[in-house]
Amino acid sequence: MLSKDYPAESKRRFADRYGEGASITVLQHEFGLSKSTARLRRERIDRGGVEATGRPGKSRLYSREFKLKAVNAFLRGEGGL
Repeated sequence: MLSKDYPAESKRRFADRYGEGASITVLQHEFGLSKSTARLRRERIDRGGVEATGRPGKSRLYSREFKLKAVNAFLRGEGGL
C-alpha cells in the first residue's frame, strides 16, 4: 500500500481538534483518515507534539544526489554501513 503525505496545515488542524477532545472516530471522519492513521497520528502527537506527525526515518538532511553517490560507493566496496 502506498503511503500518503498530508499537508502540515492538515496535521496542525488535526492536533488542534485532538487537543479540543475530539474522538478518534470524529477525527477519522473529519480528516478522511483511516482509523489506524488517526490513531498513529494521535500517538505521535502525545509523544512529541504536532511536529512528530511526520514520517519517521525520512532524512531530508542529505540530498537525493548525495544519497545515490553513497549507495553507489558502497556497492563498489568503498566503505561500509
